[in-house]
Amino acid sequence: MQPPLIRPGRDANSDAIAAICGHGVTHGLASFELHPPDTAEITRRRAAILAAGPSCLVGERNGRVAGHAHALANRFAVGNWVYVAPDVARGGTGAARLDALAAYCTAQGFRVLVAVIGDATNTLSTGLHARARLGVEAAAALRTVEELRAGQ
Repeated sequence: MQPPLIRPGRDANSDAIAAICGHGVTHGLASFELHPPDTAEITRRRAAILAAGPSCLVGERNGRVAGHAHALANRFAVGNWVYVAPDVARGGTGAARLDALAAYCTAQGFRVLVAVIGDATNTLSTGLHARARLGVEAAAALRTVEELRAGQ
């Protein structure tokens, strides 16, 4: 399989990003959001992210946006979010975007990249973030979002 094209996101990608995020919010446990963000909200968030200095990247496969990654800064650390379209999961799109995002953030002077994974049993997300070449280490473990939603 050919590696995904990684490039900066554009406002024109907001529909695709909203659909990918919406699937993650509705069907997954990695997000703390309760309602899927719409296109206008994705466009607003992208503008806020870019105004703060970090990056918003998309991964394309066969000319279609297959996922996105973005970072928000807080002094010397940045938080990262990675969403992948379900039909291309485990195809390298998330890893390529996370690598590019980490390189960009490092070049901007950030030294800590933080990922909040809402479900410790989400092997796609934990596996992506635990890859040795990023030097990621687990700092804390929270109950899963599903347990919190169920009031456990």
